This record gives sequence, structure tokens and C-alpha cells, in this order.
Amino acid sequence: VGVRRYSAAAVPRTGKRMLSLSRLTMQFVAVGVFCGFCVRGVYLNGSYSYTDAKTNVTKTLRGEQLFASGYTQLSALAGNLTDACAHIREQTKRMSWEQIF
Repeated sequence: VGVRRYSAAAVPRTGKRMLSLSRLTMQFVAVGVFCGFCVRGVYLNGSYSYTDAKTNVTKTLRGEQLFASGYTQLSALAGNLTDACAHIREQTKRMSWEQIF
């Protein structure tokens, strides 16, 4: 009981083991290449259509317009998040953890 037996046909690994850092680097590069191809596909072939709520006009953005609009939207979001974090920081400036929670 409790004795582990191995098969006679089992062969130990003889190949070199890859370091974790090099394995992670390869995965990072693969994900980066995949994302690059996805972005390229959207830039060359993709489009985004939406209907403006105020004017009820449908607009379609393609290629460079699509990425410029995305950059504008993300910049606005980053500005809003920065302002919100500054506001929270100002509110909790001189408070202890007990008062905050």
C-alpha cells in the first residue's frame, strides 16, 4: 500500500526543458503578432457603423477614421478616469483606513 509503480515502457524525458521566462517571452511575442494581424485586418477591411442619437444619421467609419475615433474616445476616457481618481484622492486625503472602510 502506498508504493508507486511505474510502467516498464515509461521512458524519462530526454529533451531540454525550456525556461519559464523564454516560454513566456515566446507566448508574449505570439500574442503580439496575433493582435498585430487583427489590427491590420480591421484597418484594411473593417468598418464600424453607428446611428447618431441626436441627428438620427448613420455614420460608417473605416480604416484611419476608425482608429482616430478610437484614440479620441480612449483619450477622453483616460481624462475622465484621471479626474475621478484625483477627486477620490482629495476626498480621502487625511482619512484613516478605518474611516475609509
